[in-house]
Amino acid sequence: MKRFFPLLILLVILSGCMETNTLYNARKYYKSAQSRPLNANGRPTNQAVEEYTKAIKKCGIILSRPNPGKEADDALFIMACALYYKGNSAFQAKDQFEALITNFPDSPFWGEAHIYLAKVYREINQKEEATKILEEFILDPSQKKLHPRALLTLAEFEIEDKNYIKAQYWLEKLITEYPKSKEYREAFFTFGKNYFIQKDYTKSLEQFEKITRDRRIPQSLKLEARYYIALNQFYLGNYDASWKTLQKLLKDENRPDKIAQARALKARLLIARGDAEEGIAEVADITKSYPRTQSSAEANYYLGEYYFYQAGDLTQAVTAYNKVRTEYPNSEFADIAQKKASAIDFLKNKDKLDPEQKLQEVIDYYMTAAEYYLNQFALPDSAILMYQKLIDSRNIITTRKDSLLNVISYQQSAIDSLSALIETLPAISEEDSLSFSQTEIIAQDSLMTPDSLTIAENTNHFTDSDSLKIEEEIVNPAEQRKKLEQSLAALQAELIVNQERIAALDEIINRYEREIIPLALFSQACVYQKIPDGNEKIQVLYNRMCEEYPNNKYTRALENMLAGKPIRLIDPREEEQYLLLDKAFGYADTYPDSMLVILNELVNSDYPEIKLKANFRLGWYYTFEASDTTAAKPYLAKVLEYGADSDYITVISKFFDGKQFQLNRFDQLLLSFAESDSLKENLLQETEIKDSTKVLEEESNLPISEKKEEQETINMSGTPENYFFPQPESPGEQGKENQFFIPHKKP
Repeated sequence: MKRFFPLLILLVILSGCMETNTLYNARKYYKSAQSRPLNANGRPTNQAVEEYTKAIKKCGIILSRPNPGKEADDALFIMACALYYKGNSAFQAKDQFEALITNFPDSPFWGEAHIYLAKVYREINQKEEATKILEEFILDPSQKKLHPRALLTLAEFEIEDKNYIKAQYWLEKLITEYPKSKEYREAFFTFGKNYFIQKDYTKSLEQFEKITRDRRIPQSLKLEARYYIALNQFYLGNYDASWKTLQKLLKDENRPDKIAQARALKARLLIARGDAEEGIAEVADITKSYPRTQSSAEANYYLGEYYFYQAGDLTQAVTAYNKVRTEYPNSEFADIAQKKASAIDFLKNKDKLDPEQKLQEVIDYYMTAAEYYLNQFALPDSAILMYQKLIDSRNIITTRKDSLLNVISYQQSAIDSLSALIETLPAISEEDSLSFSQTEIIAQDSLMTPDSLTIAENTNHFTDSDSLKIEEEIVNPAEQRKKLEQSLAALQAELIVNQERIAALDEIINRYEREIIPLALFSQACVYQKIPDGNEKIQVLYNRMCEEYPNNKYTRALENMLAGKPIRLIDPREEEQYLLLDKAFGYADTYPDSMLVILNELVNSDYPEIKLKANFRLGWYYTFEASDTTAAKPYLAKVLEYGADSDYITVISKFFDGKQFQLNRFDQLLLSFAESDSLKENLLQETEIKDSTKVLEEESNLPISEKKEEQETINMSGTPENYFFPQPESPGEQGKENQFFIPHKKP
């Protein structure tokens, strides 16, 4: 036994050495990975990821033993940190940090694990939980040494959330209470960054310059401070100083991700200093040298800005903006670049807009274009111009109407002259009609009436002298009368077409006066409200609207806006008609005759929804209550004209197909109505309707649509998307409220 005792002692020592050696290797791999610079995307290189993986495996070996020993918390902490820095392992890292906090409360890594755990929670988008962990942690007096680091982390969280005041609070607390901590120096860096994000470039510059002069600041942090110095100088317009700072920085910097970032600024500086060709070449080289990186995406974004705002090359701008997402889909510039590219495509690819043929498309184009100029490009003057072009498009209609009225006047004169001439000729007998029947086709071809515009240009086509020439050429009075009557009929047909076109033009002009122009003027006022010295122009617009559109809902809305009251876009006339509609529905049981009188006043309403409801209710009344399907037909036919996307049409189609009624299936009809949830939800306020058709002995109830108070926005397209106005500069500065923002709210 004594012979084997030394051997046992040796085995114990060797096993301890093996465990220590495994942990030593884990630490070695972890430290090696940490020392490697990040790639151009700011992420670990492949070599670093490989070393993190090796460290994780070594720690796993230790933790998989039945008795990991006293170094278990070391292994668990290294594993958790390696998972966190490796990337794409946030949930695994979270589990390991939580295991360390729960199972090793006396570990020296217990406090640090809380800070890492908060960062992991941020990464998995549980921001409130992350903040809660750190706010509770800084109240623990036993972890006071780590409080500065926790405070700095809290400040960084608040800056990411654009809560700059709260970030400043945490930084000031750190600087005031922990002046001897190493985080004290980093707090100054974060202070400068906080000022920069708030666009206070002067204060930011001062803060970063202090950092570069402090000998206690590490070199890596000083290099980052110099980058922000150059960036602040750029935004302050001091391009020469920025260029000098940047050139020195590029000589001293050796980290790939930081070099790419500095070169992106260099490209912007070249363009700003007037060396556009060199700037474009620099962007191309960045894209080639650092492909698929945040910096290449940023460089292409600002290249797109140059092409759009300075060069005016929309095609190249779209190409550059589209390349942002291609280079780095997760870039902060990717979404805004994509929106700008889509906006430019919309603006530059417009077809010829004709308000007579496609009025709604004209409205949609100019309203959307104005929104794009505000929302994406921060160009309020261009937005105002788009609204003015929408107003001016009315002139196209009025000009056509005036020309057409002249044409109609000439046509009417010609018709009167022909009618008078025909009256002087003898009537055509049956024999004459047969003898000339073979010449009808020739007569029709020879007397084909020119179009309206031709008549307008040849105003003397049917003069008395022409009539005399016809008499000389056509000796036979019967043949002459036949041809003149054919010409008269053709002219009368054209006159009817032109009169119908005049009616359509009048309807379009009426819509301009009632809706489109007031909307455009109100939209211009909303833009002027956010522009310095715009109040005078708003007053001019208001005076014009009061004079030309005194009772319009947009005039009232502008009046409320000037008075600081909530804006309500409700047409007084429309509101009045809705009240009448409700009143009519209330008469259904007690005074049906009064209901019919009111509804017949509303069947030709200018407001489609009121018109639809009135026709539907009358059609239902005459079908099922008055049992007069002949009277019901015209009302039901008008409802069917609205298209197939209406619940009313769905109901009507079950008993009327546009020509014939199918009332023999009324019991099945009621069952299908009960299953129509959408109609039941929309039609809640109409009184009960008695079934007088005697198909059913019990009452059948069909609710009529509840009146909804319309609260409109300036989006005329009918699309559900909300438009928000732009941040004037880069996406990295989106925290500041845009001066051109117009709230898209319902009052």
